[in-house]
Amino acid sequence: MTENIKYIYRTSGFNLGFLYNNNIFSRDGQYLGWVEKKYAWDTSGNYRGELTNLNGNIYILKNLYMIEPIPRIPKVPPVPPVVPNPPVNIVPIVPPIGYIDGF
Repeated sequence: MTENIKYIYRTSGFNLGFLYNNNIFSRDGQYLGWVEKKYAWDTSGNYRGELTNLNGNIYILKNLYMIEPIPRIPKVPPVPPVVPNPPVNIVPIVPPIGYIDGF
């Protein structure tokens, strides 16, 4: 199962959680939302940002200058997977100008 998991980080370097089967979970396995293509949505169907790969690490970053997409209909929460051991935190980054953490 761990081969299907992608870890997601905050710009502070802390591990936000993980992506599994296009669903976003916190580091303790709580369902946070889902991903459609590159866009992340929270459990209420609100846009949270884009999956962004910087230096080989995945972040969900929200462009403050972008007009947000229309909210989606919330999805039924999936059965949580077995929670993997969280990775160590990484070095903080400075997000691109106009971007903030999505979660």
